[in-house]
Amino acid sequence: MGLKVPFFMTTIFEKIYRNYYTSLYHNYSSIDTVLPLTPYRLKSSWTLNKEDNTEEAFEKNYGNLCSEVLLKRIIIKLEKNDDKISMKLFYYVNSRRVGKKFFRKSTMCKYVTYNLKTNILYHGEITNYHLKRKCYKKVRTSNFSDSPIQKFIGFFNTLTYGLAEYNLFTKDDIFNLFNLFLQNIPGLENYMNINSQDRLYKFILDKRGVKLPNNWLSFKDSPIQPKKVDYKKNDFKYIDALMNIHNLSGDKIRRVLHQVNSFNINTWNSVASLFGLDYLKTKNDNFIKEIFETSYFQHSEYFLPELFTKKELNNSFEIFKQSLLGDIDPFTFFDHIRFYVKLKGYGEKIKWSSRTYTEFNEEHLIWSDLYSSYTKGKLKRIYGQSFIDLFDTKIVLEDDYFPVILLTSTDYNNESAVQSNCVRTYVDRAASVIISLRKGSNTSDVRASIEYLINTDDNEKIKLKRIQTLGKYNYHLDTIWNEPIKMLDKMVSNYLKTKVFDLPKLEKETKKGISIFNSEFVTTNEYAPEMGYYLKWDNSDVNNNCLLPYIDF
Repeated sequence: MGLKVPFFMTTIFEKIYRNYYTSLYHNYSSIDTVLPLTPYRLKSSWTLNKEDNTEEAFEKNYGNLCSEVLLKRIIIKLEKNDDKISMKLFYYVNSRRVGKKFFRKSTMCKYVTYNLKTNILYHGEITNYHLKRKCYKKVRTSNFSDSPIQKFIGFFNTLTYGLAEYNLFTKDDIFNLFNLFLQNIPGLENYMNINSQDRLYKFILDKRGVKLPNNWLSFKDSPIQPKKVDYKKNDFKYIDALMNIHNLSGDKIRRVLHQVNSFNINTWNSVASLFGLDYLKTKNDNFIKEIFETSYFQHSEYFLPELFTKKELNNSFEIFKQSLLGDIDPFTFFDHIRFYVKLKGYGEKIKWSSRTYTEFNEEHLIWSDLYSSYTKGKLKRIYGQSFIDLFDTKIVLEDDYFPVILLTSTDYNNESAVQSNCVRTYVDRAASVIISLRKGSNTSDVRASIEYLINTDDNEKIKLKRIQTLGKYNYHLDTIWNEPIKMLDKMVSNYLKTKVFDLPKLEKETKKGISIFNSEFVTTNEYAPEMGYYLKWDNSDVNNNCLLPYIDF
């Protein structure tokens, strides 16, 4: 009786790609400088002569120390035996640098395997497989949210990028490999009406006896999937098993999950931790469906039912819905909660009354100013009057544009609320002049937030350089803004040519009184030496923001 060799696999498909690189160098180095009288050791520098990408040149110069050689070899293959079918990719690099005797070798094998007996798809890799004992191995059962097949194909495409110019690669090869992989899985031919990378997912679950919902594809990319033990506990019903592992319950949630087009458990957990499960279950099916389908991931340390009255909770939820839909920035919404908690702690008698976008912005500005009075105080930037007057002139084009210079904490908070950015933190940056360029009127919400940096040139003359020009959510502006911004730059440039720019001052009003600080240029910046001169206030208590890097609002 013959012995069965369990690990022997038959090769169904194989393709090999080789790429050779040979760089030839001169066997001498030119000395372009005058040698000093005192002898010293010369550091040689190799001078490239020519390059060659043929196999003949590689083999001819394999041992030539005046050359640099490199071989890349990529093998893709499909192998099968009675137990499994496997796609494999072997990557081999052998190289030697110029002037060196020894070669450096690196290898890697990536694979995706379907076990025909156990109905399990798994993937893994072996790094430096040529070292045998010192190689690194990794294997894991495939979760389809990891996209193991897509990553396998993507890795191959990355390795072979650029090989087409040498006629070594056709992009169809990897897809032929994948299609052959699917064709050699018995029973998968009955799933031809499903996308090729999704059919394997459904095939495996069907074969396990899992009862899938009609919208099963909505859950494929969820990173945490039920396991066999979860299916057994829930009569192999996919939705029930999914609810079980995510601690979801109730007929309403089950009904909604049968309707969703995508599934984001992080969003649901985030919202549930904020408003409470009991409160969310009072909402209609469509809104709960919206929560599961939205990528809105923001944890909060606060549990609102314990903080708010019933009316405040309902009001805050109306604002949350607008945040979920993208009309209100999530960070601003959570800032509003933080302001509420802090101001209540300071003894302020406030209530969350806003239910609309406009009401929320107005309430947020009031709370921001009130909170600042306890922390920073109310801040106001003071510029020369002629510089302030400069921005009273509108820019007349096909549409009118109104430049507004931001001066007070309220101005900065308003700009942040409208633009959903962090410009409110720039009020105490000594070197930052913020102009809000508004289209249509000086109160318009259609605007660009523009930052000019106060600095000096080599002759110590003041200059204002525009370093940020961004729209709402820090998005880049359309080209229709190019001309008005160009004219704004010209206004600022002409002012510096004809007028004296007075360095700004900062007025700080707290419960203790009003203080005014001057600004000055400092030549030594140990935190950011590459900036050279920088502007700071003459009081260390208000200089926290002066040394921060200049990044997007």
